[in-house]
Amino acid sequence: MHRENIKYLEEKLETEMGPAARAMLQKQIDEEKAKLRKITNCPPTEWLN
Repeated sequence: MHRENIKYLEEKLETEMGPAARAMLQKQIDEEKAKLRKITNCPPTEWLN
């Protein structure tokens, strides 16, 4: 679930132009990555492949 959320948010970030919306999306991406890191206890490079 977190991986799918990260992928979706990163795709939205690519097309978003507004600075406030981009900042919000980046914050959400960071939060999802932190959640995933917490449950998998592994570095991000391993779970994004």
